[in-house]
Amino acid sequence: MRKLATFLVMGFLISACSERAGLEVLCKLGSAEACYSLGVMYSEGKGVPQDYKKAVEFYEKACNKNMGEACLNLGVMYARGQGVLEDRKKAMELFERACQMDIGLACRNLGLMYAEGKGVPKDYKKASELYQKACDKGEAMACINLGAMYQEGKGVLRNTSKAIELFQKACQMESGFGCLLVGYMYAEGIGLPKDMEKAKEFYRKALELSKSSCDNGDEYGCFVLGFMHEEGLSVSKNYFRAVEFYQKACDLRNGSACRKLAWMHARGLGTKADSSKAYEYLKKACDLGEEEACKMKF
Repeated sequence: MRKLATFLVMGFLISACSERAGLEVLCKLGSAEACYSLGVMYSEGKGVPQDYKKAVEFYEKACNKNMGEACLNLGVMYARGQGVLEDRKKAMELFERACQMDIGLACRNLGLMYAEGKGVPKDYKKASELYQKACDKGEAMACINLGAMYQEGKGVLRNTSKAIELFQKACQMESGFGCLLVGYMYAEGIGLPKDMEKAKEFYRKALELSKSSCDNGDEYGCFVLGFMHEEGLSVSKNYFRAVEFYQKACDLRNGSACRKLAWMHARGLGTKADSSKAYEYLKKACDLGEEEACKMKF
C-alpha cells in the first residue's frame, strides 16, 4: 500500500512538472494563455510551491500581451502586496486596463477603489458607473454594490425599486448574497409588500447557493452562511457555526466577516470572550477597507 501511495505521489509530481515545463516553453514562445496559467499555478501553489514573485512575473508577461484576466490578477497582487510592494496606484492602473478589456471583476474592483477612496479620492458617481459596467458583464457582487448605492442614494438618485431589481438580478445569477437581500426586503416590507413566505423562500435559496459557493472558496458565500447562522435564517440560530463561517470568510479577506468576528469575540458569542482577539479582527477589518470597523470601539 505504501509503495502504491509513493507511486501515485511521484506520478502526480512528474505530471505537474511536465505541465509546468510545457507551459514555460509555450510562454517563452509568446502564448499569453500559457504565461497566465503559470501565474495561476504559482499564485495558488497548484502543482508547484506557492511563489508570489514568480506569479507576478508570469502575470506581467501575460498582461503585456493584452490578456485582461492576467492584468486583473496582477492588479490584485499589487493591491495586496503579494510578490511586490503594495502599490494601490499601480493596482488601479491594472484594474482600469483590464476593465477596458471588458473584464467585469476588474471594473468592480476599480469601482470599489472609487467607492472606498483607496488610492484615489472618493467618487460615488464614478463607482456607480463602474459597478453598472461590471453588473452588465455578469458580476453579481457588482449588481449588489450598485443596488446598495441606489438604496442609500450614493452616486445615484435614491431608488429602492431599482435596488431591489439589482438584488434580484444578483440572485438570478446564483448569488446567495443577492437572494438574502431580496428575502430581507420581503421580510421587512422595504419596497415590496411584507411577505414572510416569500422571504423564507429567498432565504432557503440563499442558504443553498451559499453552501455551494463557500465550499468553493467564495468569501461572500461564507459570510452569508455566517450571517444566517447568527440570525437563525432558514437554520437554527447557532453562534458557534456563525463564528466558523465568519472565520472562513475573514481568512478569504472579507472585511465584513472580520468585523463580525471582532464583535463576537468582544461579546463572547460562539467563542470565548477575548478583547485582544476582538481588536485584532477589528484592525484586520479596517485594513481590508471596512469603514465601520475603523470607527468601532468596544
